[in-house]
Amino acid sequence: MTTQRLPEAPARVHFIGIGGISMNGLARVLSAWGYQVSGSDSTESPTLDVLRESGIEIVIGHRDPTLAGRADVLVTTLRAALNAPDELQAAQAHGTMVIKRGELIGLLAEEKVSIAVAGTHGKSTTSGMVTIGLRALQQDPTYAMGAILAQTGLTVAPGSGPHLVVEADEFDRAFLFLKPDVAIVTAIRFDHPDIYDTQDDYDQAFVDFVGGIKPGGRLVVLADDEGTRRVLENIGDRLMAQVVSFGESGSADWQLTQDDRGWNVTGPDGDCHEVRSIVPGTHNVRNTVSAALAVAGLGFTFAEALQAVSTFSGIQRRFEFKGEQRGIVVVDDYAHHPDEIAVMIETARSVYPTRRIVAVHQPHTFSRTRLLLDEFAVALNAADVPIVMDIYPSSETDSLGISSRDLIQRMKPDTIATGGPDDTVETLAALVTSGD
Repeated sequence: MTTQRLPEAPARVHFIGIGGISMNGLARVLSAWGYQVSGSDSTESPTLDVLRESGIEIVIGHRDPTLAGRADVLVTTLRAALNAPDELQAAQAHGTMVIKRGELIGLLAEEKVSIAVAGTHGKSTTSGMVTIGLRALQQDPTYAMGAILAQTGLTVAPGSGPHLVVEADEFDRAFLFLKPDVAIVTAIRFDHPDIYDTQDDYDQAFVDFVGGIKPGGRLVVLADDEGTRRVLENIGDRLMAQVVSFGESGSADWQLTQDDRGWNVTGPDGDCHEVRSIVPGTHNVRNTVSAALAVAGLGFTFAEALQAVSTFSGIQRRFEFKGEQRGIVVVDDYAHHPDEIAVMIETARSVYPTRRIVAVHQPHTFSRTRLLLDEFAVALNAADVPIVMDIYPSSETDSLGISSRDLIQRMKPDTIATGGPDDTVETLAALVTSGD
């Protein structure tokens, strides 16, 4: 994919679906950079009130095309575009540059030294670690993530520093708009069957992403990950970046080891560094090291970078402690892939070794559930009490002949089936007890 250039501020930029979790943040970034920002959304929300307070003009509904029709740039998403034909038509008649959210992020990244975090798992957490690390080093980066950063309460925010940190999402191939200076690929497993036909198709998207890293840039990879190794083998001489690998594999540049006191990483120079992470789980040890290696590629020593990223305290919906009532601990996690569920349950056992693990899972999309039925069953069976809700369709329709019953049939006999949120709450209230 190729990207255009954003017109210079104070050009007019209009967002369709401006109240969205990522879109409202991007609107605030452009407003802070001096652009004249406007937007539309289907319903009122507190988010829109905040945007209005900063001088952003907003229309409710998508029937009034006035703002869209005078914009220099119109930003939309795959789903939002379907709901706003009048605005799209007005923008096109005006000669407006119409771009998707992912392309806008790519354009913003061209204005900064960009660090992009890609991979099937761990993108949000690792992006957060890089962001917090740069903030701890007094760099004040701009950042754009798909989850709320606990230490700021925002998913996207402008910064005064020279860097932009972006979660590089492979959904809708959005990450192909990015040409980063530094990139991390956390791990590669097949996902998004609504976008990619096969594992080879999915891998090729990562090949193209990695091939877009700027010449002389840095690529940080986990040497232990089979998918990442496939991509590096397939890219050949297209890769113009320095590859820095880490992991427990003997081939890694930076060697991860564990002893009675915890985890350590040893660099090519033989120096050993203790890896500390506020957020629990072995996967977050790996995320911490990858974030530190990325930050170190921006001119800091590895020791400085490691200390800085270790101050990261988490993001919402990633093993997020919600509270404890009557001796029952509640943790929220966005895990929606079997690998992520397995890691989440493993982490719960390490943090709460004496507690019964009650895992409530809401399958996310019909296509992913059908593709990974057996893997979901294995992952969820690791809980003491698995509970499966009805499938959350997202933007899909129930046309694939799949339901939660198909998943439950592959699980252990005492798996509990529920329907929607209200039904699930009633089931939990009657089931859980102190110590869960």
